[in-house]
Amino acid sequence: MTSAVTPEPEEARSARQRLRRSRTAIPRVGAAPTDVAIRPTVSKIARAVGSSGAAVIAVFASALALAFSLWPSLSPDPRTVLAASIKVQTLEPGVTYRDFLQRVGEDLGQVRPSVLRARGYFVYLQIRIEGRKHGSLRVNKLYYAAATGRRIPGQTRPQDSSAEAGTPNDQWIHPVFVLKSPYEYPVFVRLELFDDDTLLAYADTPTLPPRRART
Repeated sequence: MTSAVTPEPEEARSARQRLRRSRTAIPRVGAAPTDVAIRPTVSKIARAVGSSGAAVIAVFASALALAFSLWPSLSPDPRTVLAASIKVQTLEPGVTYRDFLQRVGEDLGQVRPSVLRARGYFVYLQIRIEGRKHGSLRVNKLYYAAATGRRIPGQTRPQDSSAEAGTPNDQWIHPVFVLKSPYEYPVFVRLELFDDDTLLAYADTPTLPPRRART
């Protein structure tokens, strides 16, 4: 004898379906979070990091600018000479090379006595540089005939000295020793300021007397 199947009431079927849907919505333990939940968090972190980095860079740049304005010697070398000039301020005769070295604080130990006795002029040379620092500049000294204004031939090795700017825009007095004229006629000395092989500026001394004249 076949037993009749009692139909399930409508309320019980609806309750069972709701329970099934609620179980499907609950994530399993250890399940990975969805991309929808991750994206807003990552975006917020990226915006926060970007804002903080920009703020740090701005503060660092401002601190560097302030340091360079307070201590110009710390500023980087632009390696470009925008302008340069030199001028002979004054010239003191009757100075020995020993006197010159002692007055500028140089060591005499390696200089021969005959060289120390050489007589000449203490030249106060004003140098002005814009756009250059942290590198040696060279001052060459060459004799010219006062009557013709032409360089005297045979000077294969000009006397030279070095100078260095402390800041990109600097002006200072550079002491130079010029030997007494070895020629029998009036001369002047042209002082040439070089950066490597580039002539930046030059200045001429007043006319110097011939060799036999007393100075």
